[in-house]
Amino acid sequence: MRIVFLDIDGVLNKKELDSKSDKSDIIRHNEYGRMNRSLVEQLNEFTSENDASIVISSKWRCETLEENKAMLSFFGITGDVIGCTPKLGNYSVRGNEIRAWLLDNESFLGCCHQNFKQYVILDDESDMLLDQQHHFIHLDPCVGFSDVASYKATRRLQMLSNIPER
Repeated sequence: MRIVFLDIDGVLNKKELDSKSDKSDIIRHNEYGRMNRSLVEQLNEFTSENDASIVISSKWRCETLEENKAMLSFFGITGDVIGCTPKLGNYSVRGNEIRAWLLDNESFLGCCHQNFKQYVILDDESDMLLDQQHHFIHLDPCVGFSDVASYKATRRLQMLSNIPER
């Protein structure tokens, strides 16, 4: 099993640099916000080629898994959404939320959270834990999940596949 911990702002929607941006690349929803169609397509290709499931680690998390799936489906995301990280409070770092999800889902993962290596974290923020750095792909919020970032994430998953379990 491979997992993508997915942030959305700065990953699936780019920070607007100017008013000349390609408006046809924007998918809008009145309640949820917007995503860039090209970045969604890049994510879909990545999850399909790497047989990776999605855990939402973004502030975009909805209350239920069904709501999360519906929201991502609206934007055209086709990957299997299997969960979202817990909200641990206003001052929690993203890395702690990811660790909490891994801890809570050890039986689902089939091993201790410390031994589970088959994941990448896609985020434009850098508040990850030290032991998550090998899994972290730090994205430029003005670029998002580009083909270069997808290549890096794929290589990272391949590299992590070859690490023997403790």
